[in-house]
Amino acid sequence: MKKLLLPIFTFILFNCSGGLELSSDGAPEKQFVSAFLDIMIEEERDYDKMMEFLSPSFIEENSVSNFKVNSYFPTGYSIDSYSDGVTKAQIWGEEKSWVHLLTFKVVIENEKYYLYPGGASDEWIDPWFEVETYINE
Repeated sequence: MKKLLLPIFTFILFNCSGGLELSSDGAPEKQFVSAFLDIMIEEERDYDKMMEFLSPSFIEENSVSNFKVNSYFPTGYSIDSYSDGVTKAQIWGEEKSWVHLLTFKVVIENEKYYLYPGGASDEWIDPWFEVETYINE
C-alpha cells in the first residue's frame, strides 16, 4: 500500500500545489526526503529518478552534466528532525553496522520541492547538504 501511495503523494506534491512554501511542522518536507531515501534503499536504485530530486538552480549554477548522484547503500533509515527546510535523517547498513546522519536542505523552485546538494566533485553530486559518518561509534 505504501508503494502505491508514495507516487500519488509525490505527484500531488510536485504538480498540484499552489503557492508552495516551506512548512512549519516539516511534514511535506520529511515526506519528500523519505521519498528520496526510499529510492536510496532499493537494491536496484534509479539514479535518474534520484537526479530529479536535485535543485535545478544548483545544477545550473554548477554546470552539472553527466554527473551521478552519490549514494550510500543503506538498508534502512529514520527521519530525525526538521527545522526551516532542513531535514535530518539517519541511514544505516545491515544490522546497523554503520549509521550516518544526513542533513538534507529542502528548497522550493518553480513551485516544487527539491534537495539542495552540499556539493559536486569530479562526476558525483552529494544529494545531502552535510553528512556525519559512523555516528554509532
